[in-house]
Formats: sequence, structure tokens, C-alpha cells
Amino acid sequence: MANQQPDVPNQAGGRSPESDRSVLVPVNEYRPGTSARVVDRLPATIVVELLRLPNGETVPVLTRPDEYTGYVVRSEFGGEQVRWTTIVFTREALESDSRYVFEADAQVYSTQLSLLETTVRHVGSAGDGCGNAPASSSEQR
Repeated sequence: MANQQPDVPNQAGGRSPESDRSVLVPVNEYRPGTSARVVDRLPATIVVELLRLPNGETVPVLTRPDEYTGYVVRSEFGGEQVRWTTIVFTREALESDSRYVFEADAQVYSTQLSLLETTVRHVGSAGDGCGNAPASSSEQR
């Protein structure tokens, strides 16, 4: 993980390819190299609440939590076992029932909210054959 000042937005230039999306993920839920399926979108009111501090205030790097959409994502193995489930937040759209791989490019986004910013790469739909196969050997733990 890159060494970055807490709560300072990533200043990386350039735009990712169309299949890549920038997401915020909880620090303890970040698993680079694993794939996850988008289960559903969270209601906007819940997203705003989750992206605020417990006292209702915003953090300096994220003053407009209403600009984000939250998604429940789940990593599955063989269609019969759930590895983990988490929530990701993004300003971009993720496709429901599609699979994304977490890249190994995470940077601290907010220490107060315990969030990392990383890239997810679209790898297909849950039913198109790429579904439950591990994306890398690190996912086979």
C-alpha cells in the first residue's frame, strides 16, 4: 500500500480504462486480486449515513457523501460457498450481477472512516463462465 497522508484525496492523474472503476472499500475488507459479484445497490440514505462520522459530520476528503453510490459485493467460491461480503462506494456505476477484481493499487482515502481507494476491473457477468473461478492464486486461500 502506498504511503499517503491520511484524508488527502489521491492526486493520481489520468483516467482508467473504461472497464476499470475507482471504489472506496473498508480497510479490513480489502483483498487485492480477489473477484466479487455486485449483489445489489444500497439506498442513498444509507450510503450518506455510512460515509459520515458517527457524530454526523463529514471528513475533509469526503464532504459530499451524496455523490457516491454504495454496493453490496460478495466473493463466492464454486457457487456453494461465500468467502466474504462487503460494501464498496463509488462515483461511477457498477453493473448488478457483474464481477469485478480488486486491483493491488490501494491507497489510504480516509483514516477516520477506515476507507481505502482502489480500482476494480470488470471481468464479466456472474453467468458468463468467469463467475466463480478465482482471479489469482492469492484468492485461493
